[in-house]
Amino acid sequence: VMHQLNYPPERADAVFGVYQCSLISAMLMILNVPFNSTIIAHEKMTAFAVITILDITLQLLVVLLLPHIETDHLLTYAFMLLIVQVIVRIIYVLYCRYKFRDVHFSIHVGKKVFVKMLKFAGWSTFGNMALVCNTQGLNLVLNAFGGVVVNAAREIAFQVQAAVVSFIASFQTAVN
Repeated sequence: VMHQLNYPPERADAVFGVYQCSLISAMLMILNVPFNSTIIAHEKMTAFAVITILDITLQLLVVLLLPHIETDHLLTYAFMLLIVQVIVRIIYVLYCRYKFRDVHFSIHVGKKVFVKMLKFAGWSTFGNMALVCNTQGLNLVLNAFGGVVVNAAREIAFQVQAAVVSFIASFQTAVN
């Protein structure tokens, strides 16, 4: 980030702040997988859809509030999206904790189950890393040849696409 991307030198702090917010958001999403899976496994699709709609609505609210805030828009946008991620993840955790009393945290896992989980996680990680390389590789190429403006335009389009896909995917999960 600090040595390979093209950005104005005076924006280095904002770029690094966005990078940090993105890393924290990614960790929160990874930690949330068991809670999403629990809701889906218990077939509580209404709750899953409502939380997803809340997530998308909060992200839209962030975009609508952004022009009315006097601070650095890039850093504020990243920080507000991080706050949305924290709020949504807390809702998932609280919902699972109070709705599913049989679900609890345990460090002890049998060897057979652990091996199965490790295989699944390995292939899932491989597929997700390919997706990350695809999307972020495109971002790096666009940044190298088009600059910050092209990256910003692609990111805005990507955010809109991600919101629509997430909205549709929540209902598709309910139908499945």
